[in-house]
Amino acid sequence: MLLNSQLPSPLSLFNYLCYHRLIFNIYFFLFKFIIFSRILKFFFDPLRKIMV
Repeated sequence: MLLNSQLPSPLSLFNYLCYHRLIFNIYFFLFKFIIFSRILKFFFDPLRKIMV
């Protein structure tokens, strides 16, 4: 990887952390989205059965 040669420099370390944080945020968002859709489905399935 590119990072190994530049690891001592703080800027690259900062970029590395930001990059990982970005990935973490994406996964966290997906996780929340999945949970939220499950909850919505859980709530709206009975409603749909009642309405139909």
